[in-house]
Amino acid sequence: MISLNQISHSFGSYHVLDDISVDFRKGEFTCILGPNGAGKSTLLKATSGWLKVNQGAVSYNGEEIRLKKVNELSKERAFLSQKLNSDTDIVVEDVVMMGRYAYFKSKPREKDYQIVRQSMVQFGVEKMAKRSIGVLSGGEQQRVHLARVIAQIENDEDKAKFLLLDEPVNNLDIKYQHMILSQSQNLTSKGIGVICVLHDLN
Repeated sequence: MISLNQISHSFGSYHVLDDISVDFRKGEFTCILGPNGAGKSTLLKATSGWLKVNQGAVSYNGEEIRLKKVNELSKERAFLSQKLNSDTDIVVEDVVMMGRYAYFKSKPREKDYQIVRQSMVQFGVEKMAKRSIGVLSGGEQQRVHLARVIAQIENDEDKAKFLLLDEPVNNLDIKYQHMILSQSQNLTSKGIGVICVLHDLN
């Protein structure tokens, strides 16, 4: 379970989050809805640990996030940011392999390669494996990064795992919007908690 206990955050004099307490449980699909500028992305960043809040505490499975090592936290949650830097020559399969970095030291194992291949197939990017992500369309890049975060939380550890998605259907046509949300919801049957920020009620 992820627990947010009375968290508040400001950017200078601009107050964004105010005394928020909420629990996110494994196996549940939670949507955070609201208009642009409401603080949805800030809340998700705080939940992921990317943002250190001014007040309050964020805990993963009973332990405060600030006490966790990065590698340990990476095995418990994967975070897809709304703003992705894909202006690079790195090929698609290497981008997806980044999701496995917490699981090996010098080089990937066969299991890591297998999970990467499965994740690419899941999001329909396996035929792009050797292409540079920088030459792909915005929607294709989005699907590559979704494959990366799915690869990250594919592990056998007996801990609650969470997928945090910030506007995951941006730049996607209606076919892939349905695919992404359906596949994300299907993860809950594996016990994975999904927290998804959206601004489009449709």
